[in-house]
Amino acid sequence: MLNQNKKIPLYVQLYEELLDQIVSGVWEVEGLLPTEKELLEKYSVSRITVRQALEQLKNEGYIVRKPGKGTYVKSQPIEQTLSNFYSFSDDMQRKGFEIKNKILKCEKQIASDYVARKLEIELNSEVIILERIRSIDKIAFAYEKSYIPFQVCPRLTGESVEEKGLYKSLEDLGNVTPDLATETFEAILPTQKIAEYLNMNERQPALQIDRITKSGDSIIEYCRSLVRGDRIKYNVILRTVYRK
Repeated sequence: MLNQNKKIPLYVQLYEELLDQIVSGVWEVEGLLPTEKELLEKYSVSRITVRQALEQLKNEGYIVRKPGKGTYVKSQPIEQTLSNFYSFSDDMQRKGFEIKNKILKCEKQIASDYVARKLEIELNSEVIILERIRSIDKIAFAYEKSYIPFQVCPRLTGESVEEKGLYKSLEDLGNVTPDLATETFEAILPTQKIAEYLNMNERQPALQIDRITKSGDSIIEYCRSLVRGDRIKYNVILRTVYRK
């Protein structure tokens, strides 16, 4: 509890107390915090002290205030290091996170001219279109739409992707191992549909990632992902190339 006799200001003590509640998981990510009135009554402090503590938490990115709804614990970005080919699901599971795939669509269609060019396949070729929402620890963070040449894995199903993930499904059902990818990143504003999928505001920036994945010399996937900007942070490793 707070100590009136300490030289540390009360709002700093309250800030540290509330931060401990957030970090320790007493208040869940995206969960509602107690109201200002509840906090001032619980800690026997003034409204000004409560507001100063909350303002510091907000400035440091731990909470977010939603007009008319209250104050919520803000999800902290998950770091992803880009240095080699990676499977996002595998990386996150190794870090102890739970990854879920909600399949919106998995069906065979004729590729559009744009998709055919991306996949470097003939016009009017068949592709599998896979749409999914990906979640980390039950919080949606990305909407993805993948295009896979049908001949790469005719047995691919939404059920398999939901259970195992896409790359593991390609390995198990198509004997295809992804080993190279190129990605481009662009900051955008989400459409209303994507914002609803990811439980975010349409004015909140998202990261659009276009990914071409290969197995050997063959392109096996073109994917466009829309990622919540506040849910993931990318670290890029740059190495010096020495010339003789």
